Amino acid sequence: MAFVAIFAACSDDDLLPTDMVNGTTAVGFADSVESFSYFEDEGQIERQLPVVLLANDGEPLTEDLTVGYEIDPSSTASAGTEFQFTNTTGTVTIPAGSTFVNLPILINTGSFNATQATRLVLNLKPQSDDVIAASSNAQIVINFVGCISVIQEGAYTATVQPGSSHVVGNTFQTTITMTGINSFTTSQTSPYVPGSNYQAGLPNYGFEFNDVCGDLTLSPGQTLFNYYTNPVTGVAFTSADGVLNGQQGKVIDANSFVLTHRIVVGTTIYTMYVKYSKNS
Repeated sequence: MAFVAIFAACSDDDLLPTDMVNGTTAVGFADSVESFSYFEDEGQIERQLPVVLLANDGEPLTEDLTVGYEIDPSSTASAGTEFQFTNTTGTVTIPAGSTFVNLPILINTGSFNATQATRLVLNLKPQSDDVIAASSNAQIVINFVGCISVIQEGAYTATVQPGSSHVVGNTFQTTITMTGINSFTTSQTSPYVPGSNYQAGLPNYGFEFNDVCGDLTLSPGQTLFNYYTNPVTGVAFTSADGVLNGQQGKVIDANSFVLTHRIVVGTTIYTMYVKYSKNS
C-alpha cells in the first residue's frame, strides 16, 4: 500500500482565523488538492477531508454550523467505483466551539484505474446567507492514482528545449531520486544563466515533482535551492514539439521525461522546458 498526499500552496487570497469578511463566516477545505495512491486491493479505507472555519469575526462558533458540499461536473471518478461517502446528506457540521469538521470518504482501493488517474472534485455550498466559502478554499481536487511511475532513479542529462525563455540548448547533469511513491527530486535546478552550474556550496540545488499516471507536476511551495526566496513553480506549457499540451510535464518512457518549471528572479521570469534523458 502507498498513500501519497500532495498539498497545494496557499494563495494570497487565503484567509486566517482572525480575518474579517464583512461580518460573515468563512469556511473552506483545509487542502485544495489531495492524491490517494493504491496499486493493489486493500479493501475499503476511510480517509478524512477537513473542512475548516477560516474567519468568523475572530470569534469561535457559538452554535453548530452546517456546510453543504456537492460533486463538480468536471469529476472523472465515480461514486461506487473509486469512492463513496459515508454521509449521504451532502452536508457536514462544524460543532459549536470547534474550528473544523472532517468529511469522511471511503476509498475503494481495488477499483482504481491502473493506467489513468481519475479525480473527484468537490465544491462547498454554504447553507445560509451569512456564511461564505473562501474563494481559494471552496474546492478540493482528489486524485485517485492506481498506476506506478516508470521513471528510473539515476544520473540524467538535462537539455533546455526550444520554447524556453532562456538558455535554449543548454545541457547539465542532474540526479533523479525517488522520495516516495510516484514522488521524485532532482539534484539541480535548471541553470537560467549561461555557463552557471550553481556550485555555490548549497546543500540542495533541485526541486521535487510528482508523477500522476505519466503527467508530471512540481510540488508547490518550493524556492530556489530550497535556500533563496525565489519561487520555483510548475507551469502549464504547450510545446512546439507536441509533447506537452497544457501540462507541466510528461513521461516519455522509463528513461526520459520532460518537465517545465518557472523561476522568478527580480522582475525576470525564466520559463524552462527541459528534457531529461537517463545516462546509460
